[in-house]
Amino acid sequence: VQDVLDEYVLHRAIREADLLQDARPWANYAQDYRPLVEFCREHRVRVVAANAPRRYVSLVARRGAGALQALLRGAPEGQQGPPGLPPLPLPPASAAYRQKFVETIASQMPPPGGAPEGGCPFIGFRASDVRAVRPEMLEAQLLWDHAMALSVARALAEGGPEAVVLHVCGAFHCAHGLGIPEALPDYADL
Repeated sequence: VQDVLDEYVLHRAIREADLLQDARPWANYAQDYRPLVEFCREHRVRVVAANAPRRYVSLVARRGAGALQALLRGAPEGQQGPPGLPPLPLPPASAAYRQKFVETIASQMPPPGGAPEGGCPFIGFRASDVRAVRPEMLEAQLLWDHAMALSVARALAEGGPEAVVLHVCGAFHCAHGLGIPEALPDYADL
């Protein structure tokens, strides 16, 4: 996705329709993100695609972090894995992060039978998985936050000592100093 964003924002080489097709933005892109992206395009400010590759977050949500590690074991020697992923295994979730995750999931779920079997389009789990608070879901959320923290750390490192990075994310990913802010120190030595 980074190449597509660069082609649209920095190089102005592709149309917005191409960006939308190839970057697969969230459903709320037009309302919540488009004004920022267009501002960046107008002023040629780089937009960093900070999310982990969706297929890997979905894999972890379905089968656990071990499945992703097994998949990446087949990578050529010396290769850490795909560029959007942090080094594995990830550090375990802090007690505060785990508690926040469980409370957030519980607060957002309708009672069993109270809603159709929906799910998360990014992570790829179903409402019944959420009600059960499967450990794979926490691992997927942790991967997501660590990937975004790594992206922010890389952008800071590439920008030098005067770098400023504005990261736009949902509240869960940063509230109370958890999620991305909690993971950032793990990538401070880039």
